[in-house]
Amino acid sequence: MAWLERVAGGILALLYPEDDRCMLCGAQDCRADTGVCAACEARAKRHLPPRCGLCGRQTRGGGLCGNCRDAQVRYRGAVAYHYEGVVRDALHRLKFEGEARFTAFFAAGMARALRESGWPAPDVLVPVPSHSLRRLGRGYSLPGRLARALSSQTGIPVAHRALRRIALGAMPGRSREERIMLAGKAFAAGQASAVTGKRALLVDDITTTGSTLNACAGLLLSMGASAVYALAAAGGADPLT
Repeated sequence: MAWLERVAGGILALLYPEDDRCMLCGAQDCRADTGVCAACEARAKRHLPPRCGLCGRQTRGGGLCGNCRDAQVRYRGAVAYHYEGVVRDALHRLKFEGEARFTAFFAAGMARALRESGWPAPDVLVPVPSHSLRRLGRGYSLPGRLARALSSQTGIPVAHRALRRIALGAMPGRSREERIMLAGKAFAAGQASAVTGKRALLVDDITTTGSTLNACAGLLLSMGASAVYALAAAGGADPLT
């Protein structure tokens, strides 16, 4: 029956879209560089001003967000997208289902956030290291994958071994206080020569309290980095306001 063939064809098009179809909704007017159509890209909510003067998270009234008022922040940060809606969907499919084609979408948004930051050009990209068991299970490090994609767009080299991860358990589901405590113990210095005297840009997929980025920034500064910036693909609004 013709109508069944049309329905089946539509389902297959959504599950296995062609190169010119949007990876999120299946529309045919997607951008070649991101694989996402204009409508879905418009629904990807960006972190826009007013933003926190330190971590870059969007705030209600500007100044510092609640997290940064309560912490000694060692980096200047930017966040590309709010972790909700189509962004949450795309990031989950990239992170948990291994759909690598979404990497270009996030790398493009991160490159734009970097251009808009007004920072001096970073000398090196430093992906936040993933737990070795998580890398083994997924077959890759998501921050590492994002850093490589961002490097291809910006020409900034990646220092994959600048930091090391220590096995202390996963962060998701833990309280803010637990995250801050564990983050200070979860990372260790790696190749100091990769960052000594350089402006380092930390790259991560999701930022919540900023404790992970802050812990990594402190290590990079102790290793001789001249300045540390941080860029996350997604993050929530300021949770303390």
